[in-house]
Amino acid sequence: MIFVTVGTTMPFESLIRHVDQLVETGALTEPVICQIGRGTYQPRHCEYFHFRPSLEDLFAQADLVITHGGATVIGLLAGRKRFVAVPNDLANDKHQLHFLERLAKQTPLYWTADLSQLRALVTVARTTALNFDQMPSLADDLREYLRQNVKVRK
Repeated sequence: MIFVTVGTTMPFESLIRHVDQLVETGALTEPVICQIGRGTYQPRHCEYFHFRPSLEDLFAQADLVITHGGATVIGLLAGRKRFVAVPNDLANDKHQLHFLERLAKQTPLYWTADLSQLRALVTVARTTALNFDQMPSLADDLREYLRQNVKVRK
């Protein structure tokens, strides 16, 4: 099963539509469950829901996760889960894109900002094992990223 998650803060209609189209055309043949969050597009070829109290059971059941470029990526790396990340282009400051670019310099991961590459990356992510034991510490990079990009609310 493939689990698609877009997070809770903003819709990511383009990702959900694209995944739905991949299922419709047979490019993805396994069951797909989508967490569509604040989105209004309702997939016709995938099971979907808006929100749930927890996604942990779906992460555990999934053979592969397709996710937005947010904090979920860190959890997937820590959980040694196969995934493909796609930054949400609705984020005005492009923080998801910048986060994935920076993270990919230190850690092997599969991601794309171009949805036309998603199917190929799903195939690669399914068939290529990442060596999670060789991943460097990301603590310093995350601290620096947060220092530069997150405004503290007072």
